[in-house]
Amino acid sequence: MSKIARLRRSDRDCVDLILAATKEAPGGDRLDISQVDKAALWKDIWLPVAICQAASDVNSSQNKRQLRRRKIAKKAHELKDLLEADRADDDCVFARCYTRNKPNPHNVLVDLEAAAKQAMELVIDQPAFEGPTRRRLETMVPRLRVAYEKHLGDKRRYTKIDDEVDGPFIRFADTALWELGITKSNGERYAYATISSALTNSRK
Repeated sequence: MSKIARLRRSDRDCVDLILAATKEAPGGDRLDISQVDKAALWKDIWLPVAICQAASDVNSSQNKRQLRRRKIAKKAHELKDLLEADRADDDCVFARCYTRNKPNPHNVLVDLEAAAKQAMELVIDQPAFEGPTRRRLETMVPRLRVAYEKHLGDKRRYTKIDDEVDGPFIRFADTALWELGITKSNGERYAYATISSALTNSRK
C-alpha cells in the first residue's frame, strides 16, 4: 500500500503541536484546549486520511483494470483491421487455413472490442487522494474543519489581519497538514490563503 501521508513525529506530539499552533493564532486565546480529548481528535484527523488512502488504493486497482481493458479494445481493433486487410487480399491464406466450424473471428473481435469499451464505461469513480497535491488539500481541509468544530467548538472560519488570512482554524489546518506530510509538490507548506481558498471552495 502506498503511503500518501507520512507522519513527522508520534501521534501524541502531532496533536500537541496542532493544538499549540491553534492556541497561538490570533483569537486562539479564547479557545479552551485543556478539555480536548486528544486521542479522539487525532482519530478524527487521521480517519479521513485512512479513508482517502483506501479510496486511493481502489482507484489504483481501477486504473490498472482500465488500462488493461483499453489495451484489449485496442488489440481487438488492430486484429480486426488485420483480418479485414487479409480478407481483401487475393491470396486470403488466413481464411482458408482457419477452421470453418469456428466462430467468425471478425465477429468475435467486434464483440470483444465492444465489451472492453463497455466495461470501461461502467467503472464507478471513487474519491481520490492520490494525484495532484492540490486535490489532496481540497480533500482534507473540509474534513479538518469538521474535526476542528467538533473538538474545539469554534465555528469561526478565518480572519484577515492586514489583508493576510489567519486564525485558529487556519493554524490548526496548516499544522495538521504539515504533520501529515501533505504539502505542495515542492515539499513546502501551503499558504494560509490557499487553505482558506480550499475551505471556501468546499462550501460552494
